[in-house]
Amino acid sequence: MLNILQDQTYRGEDWWDWSVWLDGPKEEMDAVERVLWRLHPTFTPSTVTTTDRNAAFRLRTSGWGTFKIRADVALRGGGERRLEHELELFYPDTDEPSSRRPSEKDGIGGYVHGVPVPPVPAASRDAGASDQSRRPQFRSGPQVLVVRSHIVEFSAAVPEPMKVTVSHGLLFGQLAADKATESAADHLRWYEAYKSVLTNIGWSLRTAQPEWLTVSDTAAMLGQAMVPILASILGPRSAAGSRLLATLNALPSVDAETPWLVLFQENAQSGRGARLGVSYVDSEGEAAILKSIYFDVVASSPLTQVLFSKAATAGASVRFAADELTLNRSIMSDTASSLARKVEPFVATNIVEIEA
Repeated sequence: MLNILQDQTYRGEDWWDWSVWLDGPKEEMDAVERVLWRLHPTFTPSTVTTTDRNAAFRLRTSGWGTFKIRADVALRGGGERRLEHELELFYPDTDEPSSRRPSEKDGIGGYVHGVPVPPVPAASRDAGASDQSRRPQFRSGPQVLVVRSHIVEFSAAVPEPMKVTVSHGLLFGQLAADKATESAADHLRWYEAYKSVLTNIGWSLRTAQPEWLTVSDTAAMLGQAMVPILASILGPRSAAGSRLLATLNALPSVDAETPWLVLFQENAQSGRGARLGVSYVDSEGEAAILKSIYFDVVASSPLTQVLFSKAATAGASVRFAADELTLNRSIMSDTASSLARKVEPFVATNIVEIEA
């Protein structure tokens, strides 16, 4: 008989990572085509479809409250089964369960407030309190920013308020993923956590590369090996005037001590390798469109300069994945203030403009 199983890991500050999946006899599992998971309405999205039979149709996410999870199980031969499971979240070293249940009014703002992030470093506290000149200047027109370990280009169509909220959301996603995976060396788990946070603050998946692919140009510097990959994602029209592509092409002449490179290096390096992203943000009607490429670098020794490193000489393997997300302007308006409050202590030392 099919049923729902779960696991959960307490992350501190009343926050849990958890997952649910199907379990049952092999013949019944083989008959399942897909599962539509129905979560609490405060999740965005509140319904998620999974098709990976090898993972038992597992759904991974995080949160702070318990609720009844429902699953619509579509069968290969037609028909459907409906299952229910009461999510249980426990505090560590105790049998005491969490009794907190989310309500509709919590919404994304409640989610942002409850997600743990790393402690604010002393340098960030000092910069936020005394040195306003270090804060990023969001302007109208095209602009390229480094947001922690991501390089982000905004097209001329993106208005200033949208730039601010998108940048804050990307910074929040990285901080939350850092906290959720601080004891894990697996870069892919970090990416899963990062994209889960973006989904929970309102971003919807439009398209995604189905698997991680290997970067074939191992003789070029990583920054320049990114160029053809990014150009193919952007398309000829956007790539033609891309400041981000121009920046990557000009890397050989850039001083390694340039502020944006220093920030990027500090946050992209992870163990004996790196995890980093490049993104292009455009505006389409009432929505922001985020095209991103994520790079996973595994090296035999720490990379002294991530973008200047060559995989062939660093004993490194490089792979990448891409996706396209969209965020409605009304959701941006609803989340702008909660995101701004959450990342305020980190902004001055984690967002830097790349000058044209």
